[in-house]
Amino acid sequence: PLDPASRAIGRYRLEKHNEKFWTPRYTLEWTPNDDTLIFFSAAKAIKPGGTNAAVSGAWIDIQFDGSIDENKFDRETLWAYELGAKKMWLDGTLRTNGSFFYQNYKGRQVSTQQPDCCGSSTSLILNAGVSEVFGLELDTLWQATEHWTFSVGYAWLDTEYTEFEFPNVSKSTVIEAGNCTLFDEDGAGPIAPTCIVSLTGNRLEQIPEHSFVGRAMYTAPLL
Repeated sequence: PLDPASRAIGRYRLEKHNEKFWTPRYTLEWTPNDDTLIFFSAAKAIKPGGTNAAVSGAWIDIQFDGSIDENKFDRETLWAYELGAKKMWLDGTLRTNGSFFYQNYKGRQVSTQQPDCCGSSTSLILNAGVSEVFGLELDTLWQATEHWTFSVGYAWLDTEYTEFEFPNVSKSTVIEAGNCTLFDEDGAGPIAPTCIVSLTGNRLEQIPEHSFVGRAMYTAPLL
C-alpha cells in the first residue's frame, strides 16, 4: 500500500492566485531657492502572497489531505515615510542629500525552518506580525575638478520585530533569537524537537546598523 504522502500526490489541483491592490505614493516638495529642495513622501508597497510549494521545490502537504492551504502565506505590506532635503553648494560642484525615514511592515515575509508531519524540517515562508525600521541617510558628491569626482554616503538603521513568534527546528535560529519554548501539540509532541521562537524585540536579519560607502572616480577622454 502507498504511504499517505504518495496517496495525496494524485489529489492536488492547480489553483489560481489573484490579488488586486493599490499602492499610492504622496509627495510634497518645497524649493525655498534654486539650490535647495525640501521634501516629504509617504508610499505604500505590497509584496503578493503565495504558497510555500515553490520554495521547497516539492508539494508540501502536512495534513496529507490533498490541499496546500496550510502552506499559503499572506501578502507583505509596507508603509514608508521620508523627510529630507537636497542642497547644492559652490556653484553646483558640491551636492549634499539627507533624509530621515520610517518604515512599518505588516506580514513581512520571512524564510524559516519549519517542522513537517514526519519529524523533518523544510524551508517555509511565514508572515511576521509587525516590524519597524527607523533610519537616517546622508550622502555628498563633490565635483573637485574636470576629471575627479568624490562621493561618500552613510546610513544608520534601527530595525525591530515588534511582534513575531513561530515554530522552528533550526538550531542557528534558536541561538540567534536567544530563546526557545518547547512545543507540544495536543500533548503528543512532534517527532523532532520543536521550539516556539520569539523574535519580538530583535533586529531584522541581515540589515547592518551602520553602513558607509566612499567612491573616487576619474574620467578623461581616450582620444
